[in-house]
Amino acid sequence: MRFTDTVTVITGAGAGMGRATALRLAAEGGKIMCLDLSAESAAETAELVRAAGGAAESFRCDVRDRAAIEAARDYAIKSFGAVHNLVNSAGALTMQGLADTDDAGWNLVMDVNVKGVFLMLQAFVPEIERAGGGSIVNITSIEAEVVVASGENTQPHYACSKGAVKTMTRTLAHDLGRKNIRINAIAPGLIATGFGGSNPGSERYQQYVHEHSALRRAGQADEIAGAIAFLLSKDASYVTGAQLPVDGGWLIY
Repeated sequence: MRFTDTVTVITGAGAGMGRATALRLAAEGGKIMCLDLSAESAAETAELVRAAGGAAESFRCDVRDRAAIEAARDYAIKSFGAVHNLVNSAGALTMQGLADTDDAGWNLVMDVNVKGVFLMLQAFVPEIERAGGGSIVNITSIEAEVVVASGENTQPHYACSKGAVKTMTRTLAHDLGRKNIRINAIAPGLIATGFGGSNPGSERYQQYVHEHSALRRAGQADEIAGAIAFLLSKDASYVTGAQLPVDGGWLIY
């Protein structure tokens, strides 16, 4: 019960890694504020938490919109009285390469993955500081470290966005340490959530996994949630500014 008497705000909580993280933290006693672009999906996650005996609220939030984030922050404080932890899990990807990445694709990926993280930090860091300190986890990707081409070409805008969040995490560790706030990142490898339109059940996907994972399988959302729980918890009390790969061994090659 590492998260008893704590409140964690999670973006992208309506599905995948965000939902798994909400369920994991709640199972360890935490109260959860579920944010997602889909109000219905966020509400579904909150209901799953409550059905399992936890405490959760939901709020529709577009992380590209400062006003929406501030409204979500105010609702979290109204609902729970404080915020101690933040997980920036919301993400976007378009399967476009250099030649066909248009302004809409570039702006979507950069605004959600980079600007969205920055705006969430601006809104919630003062609340975490006011609560006496806490912990933040950003979701990056192994694409912040290596080139990934799952099709005929890479997605350079996505890789750039994740590299930016890695650097943001390291930079802000310096500033937030004096506020008793730790900030770290998780870099997932292949996780079977269907993100980006992938099909974990396809033969092509399974072959790709076999070629790139030392464990010869894709990861599961709850395995990412376990790593996030570690970094948020006091078990990681002397860890800040780090990026933890959770990639089945991809980066050993």
